[in-house]
Amino acid sequence: MVDDPMAVTAAMLAQGSPFQRERLTWAEARWQQDQDDPRRQLDLTDLPDVGPGWQRTTGESLERMLPGLLIMILTLGVAMLLTVRRFLTYRLS
Repeated sequence: MVDDPMAVTAAMLAQGSPFQRERLTWAEARWQQDQDDPRRQLDLTDLPDVGPGWQRTTGESLERMLPGLLIMILTLGVAMLLTVRRFLTYRLS
């Protein structure tokens, strides 16, 4: 990382300059550090196995989603009914 970007000159950005070599060394060290860090590796062990039946039809997807969709629609409906009822009973005093 460059501490003071405004202090960088064209000579420093020239290919093969000490500044560029230092940046390359830093980037390589950072890359190696990231490769050695187990927290930065993607863990795919919880994914289901690929095989027959891993794709669903639209009907199967809708069947799985239907309970959640119904709850969402009913919640929205109740909220809208309460809001409309609130507006209908509003009185200017």
